[in-house]
Amino acid sequence: MINHLQLQKEHEVLQSHLVQEAYRKTVQTWGEPPCSFSFFFVGSTGREEQHYRSDQDHGLIFEDPGENNQNYFLCLGKEINLALSKGGYSNCEGNVMASLEGWNRSFMDWSNLINICRERKTFDDLRTFLMLFDAKLQLGDGKLIQAIKQKQIKLAKDTDFVWWLAENTRKVPVSLNAFGKIVGETVDLKEAVYYPIIHTIRLFAIMEGILESNSLERLKKIHTLSQDEKNRMELLLKTYFSLRLNWTSEKQDYKNIHQLDVSLLSEEDKKELKRLIKESHSFHNKWTRRIQKWAKNREIG
Repeated sequence: MINHLQLQKEHEVLQSHLVQEAYRKTVQTWGEPPCSFSFFFVGSTGREEQHYRSDQDHGLIFEDPGENNQNYFLCLGKEINLALSKGGYSNCEGNVMASLEGWNRSFMDWSNLINICRERKTFDDLRTFLMLFDAKLQLGDGKLIQAIKQKQIKLAKDTDFVWWLAENTRKVPVSLNAFGKIVGETVDLKEAVYYPIIHTIRLFAIMEGILESNSLERLKKIHTLSQDEKNRMELLLKTYFSLRLNWTSEKQDYKNIHQLDVSLLSEEDKKELKRLIKESHSFHNKWTRRIQKWAKNREIG
């Protein structure tokens, strides 16, 4: 049976081919790019943690502002969107795609946007800021992405902003009741197990200036956590990646790929699911609270 690393590699090979084909088609139609740019993936694609099914989460940064430049790169974004759609990757319901102006901006506009995110601190602003930090280069000049991430890290020195970033990740759906029983007939594995871990790891990455996008690579470089805790979270993530392949089907569509019918699990599997939920929530609750406490006491940076 395929493991999560092999599955990720298959996605990467296909996505690279599709993006390159879209780029070649754009150049044939509109000529060479007018300036440097970075096309990047975010979400599970950016973190290199994709499941059987994956939607499109991507964006684009171009170096020089200007209407003609934006028109060119929007055409490129639309070609990439079309190619990925034909390759089996559904459109992002949250409109996180380089085919749209919101995720296709000049370097100056991206810089202004992350400043606005810090000032307004709405749920969507904070979500955009956090998603952008997962960016992984797929095509173009990686220096543009690196520069944006460095700006994000610098803004995280603002401890009030860090408090709000942590608050944005605090809402986790209840999957176990007070007696440790699974709530409902189905469990969203991504929401119940995966998100609590990777959201917390991302917060540490922003605070500690870790530029990697992959959660396991970030985890290795976090100084705040003890080696014992890092080992436990690494094992928990790897267990999750393995079990989600066993517990879900390649035949499921993207909307349902993370939905787990609890009635189909053995008693042993139910026990393992409860353990994963408990440990991921415990890790998340412990460290988001501590991060917010540090931020409130202005002890960060």
